Amino acid sequence: MNPPYPLQSLSKYSAIIIEFQRKYYQRENMSFENEMDSESEREPQHSINSSQLKEDDDKLDNELQQSGNEFIIKEDGFEDIKKSSTLFNQVRVSEFISLYFSMTAVALSVIAYEKDYYNLLNDMPNDHIDSINVSIIMWVAFVFNIMLFISIILRHYIYFKWLHSKKMVTQYDTLRNTGQWKIIVKEILVCMIMPYPFLNTLTYTETWVKGDTYVIKFKWNYILFSFMTFTRIYQIIKCTLLMTYWLSPRAQRVCHMSGCKADYMFAVKSLMKAQPYTVLVISLIVSVGQMGYCLRIFERPLSKPSGQDFGLMSNTIWNVLVTMTTVGYGDYFPKTNMGRIIGLIIAFWGVFIVSLFVVSLSNMFEFDGGELKAFTLNERLQAKEDLRVEASNVLSSAYRQRQVIQKNPNDRAQILSAFRNFRKYMVRFQSIARQIRAFSQHESEVKVLGKEIEELMENIMKLQEDQKELQELFKSFKKKTENMTFRSIQSSQ
Repeated sequence: MNPPYPLQSLSKYSAIIIEFQRKYYQRENMSFENEMDSESEREPQHSINSSQLKEDDDKLDNELQQSGNEFIIKEDGFEDIKKSSTLFNQVRVSEFISLYFSMTAVALSVIAYEKDYYNLLNDMPNDHIDSINVSIIMWVAFVFNIMLFISIILRHYIYFKWLHSKKMVTQYDTLRNTGQWKIIVKEILVCMIMPYPFLNTLTYTETWVKGDTYVIKFKWNYILFSFMTFTRIYQIIKCTLLMTYWLSPRAQRVCHMSGCKADYMFAVKSLMKAQPYTVLVISLIVSVGQMGYCLRIFERPLSKPSGQDFGLMSNTIWNVLVTMTTVGYGDYFPKTNMGRIIGLIIAFWGVFIVSLFVVSLSNMFEFDGGELKAFTLNERLQAKEDLRVEASNVLSSAYRQRQVIQKNPNDRAQILSAFRNFRKYMVRFQSIARQIRAFSQHESEVKVLGKEIEELMENIMKLQEDQKELQELFKSFKKKTENMTFRSIQSSQ
């Protein structure tokens, strides 16, 4: 990593230090020579040399101080909120510009693929007008991809300026010495997965055997195009997250105060907490459409010989949904090598989506803080009401048992029936009483501490009221004493 200050300043600083050392040794030598001279001649010469050396020392000190100030990071105080908000809005705009170039290139690639597939199916020559049109569209898409690369670099430059306005980097930090250039290179390499117009003549073949042997011809650009649809989805996700509140300047300041970082992962977690089903439904719709189209690219050449029409998007979407839910009816399945790879990706992604649905569903039926408190309180009140009813039943059953024993002491069956009723109500009463005790025992230490604090505050308020009463009594007593003193003085006069 490069030093966070210019090399020219470092060389200048080193030269000043060397000059200071040279002056210091020269002063020492001159002092030694002056001591060897006669005492009469040494006095005036020493004063002259001392004043000269003092001027040189002051000059060197000033140069050292000025040069040293270049290495002090200049802080402008607190963050300029207006400037940082403006730069953050520019980051958002630049992200949308990158998304525009990216999605335009994808749309042009879709048009080029659809035209090129029919040209390949009909064995059109390269000099045919349709083949030339495909080549023109691919070159236009290639230009949009180049503009995407440029917009990525500019966006990171604006983002770095925003970091500087947030005081997260110093004035000597650059894209190079902070390692931000690595992120730019990685993002550009990911976006370079795209169909190239000068590779459109390269093809490969696969064979599929079902009674007869079928040879399928593909182009390498089809593989690049299918994986391009995967790599460009992250730009849609970034733009969507950047428009949410969770990545806004206010949210970032709150996260900074809380000791965490408001990055894209924080925004994803926040959206999954705030709007889980919206996120999941949108993710499901986008992934089903995109993966269904990729499956269509590699499976549609075998639609006629296999009897499975993958040329229809409805059939590919049905296959994607069946694969994602791990049902696997078997009415539609991939047969080419690339189609099977896409099928594996669909299966793993489906497990992820289904697990998120299950987690979100379980979280939906959980109480939040206020609901749990209200439920516990209502349950406790209901238990107390049941305890009151069972207590009355116990007393009434005990009274009836006593009346039966007094009226019919020899009727053993009636006495036993009354005793069973009494025992039944007593068991219910004891069960509800244990439940109420369990409510109080299950209270957390925080709640117990909160109750103790409330009791302490009540005691303090009572003491304050007692203190006010004592102060009023003291004031009235003092006033009465002063009146009595005044009257005694008047009577004595």
